[in-house]
Amino acid sequence: MSWSRGFEIQRPDGIEISGANGGNGDTPILVLGAPGLPLELLGPWLRALRDRFPAAAWRTRGLFGRHSAAEVDGRGYDLGVDAQVGDAIAVLDRLGWPKANLFGLCGGAALALAVAASH
Repeated sequence: MSWSRGFEIQRPDGIEISGANGGNGDTPILVLGAPGLPLELLGPWLRALRDRFPAAAWRTRGLFGRHSAAEVDGRGYDLGVDAQVGDAIAVLDRLGWPKANLFGLCGGAALALAVAASH
């Protein structure tokens, strides 16, 4: 199965986040890339995981897609850690994963710790 099943989630503050998921197995892994790291650059990690685990990742809020940084700055969207933790929880909920292993890369490691502390 490919990891490229896409999803979109409308967040309460109006930002839409998008990501990809896929894979096989019983233990899901949520991949948290460094804030600002394009989803496409997480491809090697997602492909390495997909044969043994369901895995998912998403694009950082406000930096990609319809809600670019310019739009975000003008509208006052929250780009802080708490908002990004909320995005991670929203991804877990959207995928129906009550729990998952967290795999944080670079600044995503700090987000993974914040998600673990809050969830």
